[in-house]
Amino acid sequence: MPEPTAESSSGPPSSISPHDFIHDAIPDGSRFGDEAWDYQAIRPAGHPTRWVRFSRIPAGYRYDVKLYALLQGRPHHPVAVDAGVSIRRDVGTMDAVLDVVDRLAVLTAWGQSKGLATFKDWNEKHADDFLTDLRSGKHREGGSPNALGH
Repeated sequence: MPEPTAESSSGPPSSISPHDFIHDAIPDGSRFGDEAWDYQAIRPAGHPTRWVRFSRIPAGYRYDVKLYALLQGRPHHPVAVDAGVSIRRDVGTMDAVLDVVDRLAVLTAWGQSKGLATFKDWNEKHADDFLTDLRSGKHREGGSPNALGH
């Protein structure tokens, strides 16, 4: 596996091609290397958006967020299977992918604001600090407290 770079906390696995399709239900759609993924083919009627735009994810986190989003739509991708990783059993819906990316956008923006350029820079204390800020509404400007289901 290549050495980690500033663009990724783990370095790109050689088997993830920028030409890999992003969802099992749309093999002719957007590709992993695209900066915006179009989900029009599986967009529920009346849904306000069809795009996942990765430009809002800080550059150092972007590859990892895209990989996680890819595995929502392609949970049986050979990279996951070969690594023994199970993100989910069934293929995720467009809403599931959008939700994951939205949540990771908040997390990565917080990390960047704390000087954490990639997930590799995080440790347990950073995760605890994020949860504390999330619970108090300090996780983003204008944020409101989030009890995380408690």
